[in-house]
Amino acid sequence: MSKFHKIIILRIFALIITLCVMCYLVQQRSITLGGGAKSQARKKFESIIYNAVNKHVGKTLILPYTDSIYIDYDVYQKMFNAPLKIVAYVDGECSICLFYVTFWKDFIYELQNQGHEIQVIIYANSFYEDNLRNYMASHWDYPWLYDHDKAFVFRNTLYDTRFQTVLVNGNNTILLIGNPYFNEKLKSLYLKTIKDY
Repeated sequence: MSKFHKIIILRIFALIITLCVMCYLVQQRSITLGGGAKSQARKKFESIIYNAVNKHVGKTLILPYTDSIYIDYDVYQKMFNAPLKIVAYVDGECSICLFYVTFWKDFIYELQNQGHEIQVIIYANSFYEDNLRNYMASHWDYPWLYDHDKAFVFRNTLYDTRFQTVLVNGNNTILLIGNPYFNEKLKSLYLKTIKDY
């Protein structure tokens, strides 16, 4: 087993433990605070979603060109001039974020099987660029961009990881925002919007 795979396994293990602890703490808090805390948390979450949608949907997404690009410029132009595309940011330091790559690959195949084409553009960043490059080579069959300075995130003010995925039209106007990896209803909305476009 390579060093990279050992690191991934350790990150996954740490993530599982963290999630277990978080679930336990949430459960304890809901037991001690009662149902009112759940509705308050739900309202806060809905407010976050509402603010993200209002801030970004209808705005123009900035698609920065990076000097460390794993595609040639002609392919880059073709991808970025597509009439409809999904743009996602993947943090290579986050083990669960790396699963987004496989999710998007499956998402593309699902659409292709239904007769629809979609460009998925991935901006990715990691302190360990070589490890990320190897991971992408073995899990992603499409071009992607290594984003040294996280320019995609910063220039579009997409600081919340839940909203670092967007569906845009040919003018790069944001139609949908949010990562459907976490939400089946959002995935259905992405699929419907793409099919109806």
